[in-house]
Amino acid sequence: MAQILLFLPIQLGAIMKNFTRTAIFTCMFVLCFVTESVSQSPFFVGLRGGAVFSNPSISNSVDNNLSHAINMCVGGILGFRMSETFAVITEPSYVRKGVNFLVFGEYAESLEADYLEIPVVMQASSHWNHLMLHFYAGPSVAWKLSEAFHYNPNLAHAAVVRDYYSSTDLSVMVGTGVTFWVTNGVGILVDFRFARGLNIVSNIGPETMRSSEVTIGGGLLFDL
Repeated sequence: MAQILLFLPIQLGAIMKNFTRTAIFTCMFVLCFVTESVSQSPFFVGLRGGAVFSNPSISNSVDNNLSHAINMCVGGILGFRMSETFAVITEPSYVRKGVNFLVFGEYAESLEADYLEIPVVMQASSHWNHLMLHFYAGPSVAWKLSEAFHYNPNLAHAAVVRDYYSSTDLSVMVGTGVTFWVTNGVGILVDFRFARGLNIVSNIGPETMRSSEVTIGGGLLFDL
C-alpha cells in the first residue's frame, strides 16, 4: 500500500507533464494555422447595395392593413478574417425602410424613414476554388436620420402623421451569400438576408410595430 501511495504522485506528475506538453503543442499548432491562413489578407473592405423589402409586423391596429414597401440600401463593408472559415464584419449603411397602409384595399398612406444602420455579424464560409459560400448572423442597430409621410388626399380620414418612427431600430439579422473571386484580391458578392426587429419602432399608439426586412444585395470585395 505504501509503495502504491509513493508511486501514485510520480504517475500523476508524468500524466500532467504529458498533458501540459500536448496542450502547449496544440495551442501553438492552432495559432500557427490561424496566423498562416489569415497572414496574407486578414482585412478586407467593400461596397454593397440592394433592394430592401419592408414588411413590418403590427398589432393593435384598428382598421389599417399593411402592405409591403420596396426600398433600398447602400453602404460599405469592413471585415477581419480570423481564419479561413470565420470572419467578423461590420457594414455601415444608409437604409430606407417603410410601409404602406391600406384602408378597405385602397392605398391610404405610406411612411418612410432613412436610417444609418451598423450591423456587426459573424460570417462562416466554405471554399470551392474561386467560389465562397457565406452564412451570416448577428445584431444590427439603426439610428433614424429623417422621416417622410405620404397620404392619399382622396381619403378624408387620411391624416398627416409626424414622428411615427422611433429614433432607433434594434434587430437581429441572418443570411447567406456567395462570393466569386475574379482575382486573388477582388470578389463579386451576392447575398440574401432577413432582419427582424427586436424593439417597437412606432411612437404613436395604440399601434405597436416592429421592423421586418428582406434584403437582396450585391457588391464588390477587396482584400487589403
